[in-house]
Amino acid sequence: NGVTEDDILVHDETNKLLAMMLADMDLPLLPMAIGVIYCAPNPSFDANLLGQVEEAKAKAKDRDINTLLRRGNTWEVDD
Repeated sequence: NGVTEDDILVHDETNKLLAMMLADMDLPLLPMAIGVIYCAPNPSFDANLLGQVEEAKAKAKDRDINTLLRRGNTWEVDD
């Protein structure tokens, strides 16, 4: 037919515009899109959380509990 692979649109699940076009296809005129339509290329919640925990651990390595309790605003109670 003279149709090559370069003539075909290949779906990319990280392309939001293509995902929206697939989701907008109406039955029965067009087929229904099934499968992974869009996958946001962002780190997962778990990966972000673990990164924040490791960052906080790295910052707090040189501190001890006494320093943490006595920093900032403190006060003394007289008997």
